[in-house]
Amino acid sequence: MNIWHFLLSLALIALLPRLAYWLCARFRPLGFVGPSLLCFAGGIALSFVLPDSAPASRISDACVSLAIPFLLFSLDFRAMRHLAKPAVRSFSLICVCVVAVSVGAHLLFSSRMGADSAAIDASLAGLFVGGLVNMAAVGNAVGLTGDTLTLLNTAYIVAGTVYLGIAALVLPPLARRFLPKYQKSDASTAEQDLANTMHAGMQRFRLSMLRERLPMIALAVGIVLASMGISYLCTGNTQDAVLEMLCITSLSIACSFIPRVRESSGSYATGQYLIDMFCVAIGAMFHLSPDAEAGPVDLMLLMLFIQLAAAVLHLLLCRLFRIDADTALITSAAAIFSPAFIPPLAQFMKNRDVIAVGLLFSIFGFVVANYAGFAAYALMRLFC
Repeated sequence: MNIWHFLLSLALIALLPRLAYWLCARFRPLGFVGPSLLCFAGGIALSFVLPDSAPASRISDACVSLAIPFLLFSLDFRAMRHLAKPAVRSFSLICVCVVAVSVGAHLLFSSRMGADSAAIDASLAGLFVGGLVNMAAVGNAVGLTGDTLTLLNTAYIVAGTVYLGIAALVLPPLARRFLPKYQKSDASTAEQDLANTMHAGMQRFRLSMLRERLPMIALAVGIVLASMGISYLCTGNTQDAVLEMLCITSLSIACSFIPRVRESSGSYATGQYLIDMFCVAIGAMFHLSPDAEAGPVDLMLLMLFIQLAAAVLHLLLCRLFRIDADTALITSAAAIFSPAFIPPLAQFMKNRDVIAVGLLFSIFGFVVANYAGFAAYALMRLFC
């Protein structure tokens, strides 16, 4: 790999998210679309200019590995014991539903998806419990190629948009017809205080942060290197990505219990910037093989099936556990969508009281998503 090609790719991939933030801040329609989608589109444009996609592949892998620690550093796990029990139960149920439906989708559609069916469905379990970074982490670990990950990102733009409309307009009136009515509890104040504490680092990332973030950057790099070392000691192979990703997640959670790490500002913003760099890199790998067994339309329909089936199954289980409609809806959205979508969905629900708990569990989804994706993959290999 040519070093100059790598440095050019790295510079473009690092700077494009900054341009996307600038455009979103100045043009309202682009602000609605969001910087991550703009970064993916920009990456696709780069794919026609860059002479080689190999640097983008290396950079995307590094962004995924480094983003996970930054996203988890600011979580206060001790304080989460104060959350309302119905919200905890509801989020646990949606995670179980996503894993179960992903395994079911493999049983139903494996012939359509081809040899990568189990890996695709496991990656989608990671996506719909956490986010794009978890989809990439699980996908890389179970052997998905860059072409397939690019296809998944492309399909998610359409499928995610369609399901967002369903979640905003269809599910709230449906859930409120047969689930108990939302009652504000004493835990709401604790949830809001916890959200304020955990989101101190969610300001927009700026390049000027790099100097003050150097200790956290060193810690994140150390976690990745330590995870590679543990993988090598356990398997004799530094490329055992499943074990490596589980170690990165677990070590990052452990570090979040250190007050100085947890209270360091800008962790989430740095992680989000790395996710947007990943979106650029995965777009720059755009190269759709004519031999691909599953095309964008197949993957889009598969995503819609998993999202809808998991959401409906979750609502039925919430009825069994007597969880109120608004808690069920916001925790389902927290799993399936990123934190940015929680406030507008709460507005559609006409209940701003649930924003704090939705944001909390949306970020907590990054923690459990890798475990959920690997659990789904293990179940598929065991029983399918």
